[in-house]
Amino acid sequence: MSNNDRTRGRELALKFLYNKAKITPDNIDDELIVFLESYQVEDDEHPENALNDHAIFFGKKIITHLLSDQEKWDELVSNHIGDWKIEKLDRMDYCILLIGAYELSAKETPPQVIINECINLAKSYSAAQSYRFINGVLDGINSRS
Repeated sequence: MSNNDRTRGRELALKFLYNKAKITPDNIDDELIVFLESYQVEDDEHPENALNDHAIFFGKKIITHLLSDQEKWDELVSNHIGDWKIEKLDRMDYCILLIGAYELSAKETPPQVIINECINLAKSYSAAQSYRFINGVLDGINSRS
């Protein structure tokens, strides 16, 4: 699996998690099917929507792990956001932090690559200065794992 496939898989996971607030482990597969059907439509406005099987596999892996034990990932993120409450985080930042926390715990990719990828997601999809917050939180998670 190429680095680009992993990047595209992370974007898939981010967009899915951001758009699907009320998903339970019981309906992940059904929700993913519906989402992938709509997401994979490539058009002039969304040329990046064409995904290969490797990117889809990686994105689904992230989504499945995060949603199967969401309390665990929420707690990990909560322990590293200082005085912030997880409920008060911007939803996009929250989703990026979940992806980063899972990947840092999985230890399948070098930590600095994961953090940089999450920073890039924040720069692309979040508020202007969010990447700094994402960087600090993920550095904290990485230093304790």
